Amino acid sequence: MKAFVDHQNKLPHRVYIPSEDKVYKVRDENFIDFLEITGITEVYIESAPRGWIYRLLDNNIQVYILRSHNQNILRRKYGLKKNHGNDEKILYLVYKENPSYFRRYCKRQLDNEPEIRRYILVLREIKRINRR
Repeated sequence: MKAFVDHQNKLPHRVYIPSEDKVYKVRDENFIDFLEITGITEVYIESAPRGWIYRLLDNNIQVYILRSHNQNILRRKYGLKKNHGNDEKILYLVYKENPSYFRRYCKRQLDNEPEIRRYILVLREIKRINRR
C-alpha cells in the first residue's frame, strides 16, 4: 500500500493514504509503527533528511522522492491552499498524473568503504590545490 508523506521537523508528519482518502498526523517516534500497522510498504515524499529515510529503508519500506517540483505551481494547478494537509495530497495528484516524476531512493553503498573515502579526500585535496 502507498502513503504520501509531508515530512516535518518539529511537528507531526502528515500522512495521506489514498485508499482511505484521509490525512493522519503521526509523530516521528511512532512513524514506523504506524506504517507497519496500516500495512504501508511504499512512502512517497518531497524531501527528508537522509537518516530519516535510511530508518525507513532499514524497516523494509520503499521510499520514492519527487525529482523536480515547484509547490507553488502545483498548488495553483490543483487549486489548493498552502497547508501541511494539502502538501501530501499534491504529491498524490502528481503521482496519479505522472509516476515517473518520483525516483526510488536507494542506500549509498560506497560511502562506507574506506578506500572510497580516501579517494574522495584525495580528490578534494587536489581540487583545493588547483584553486590556488
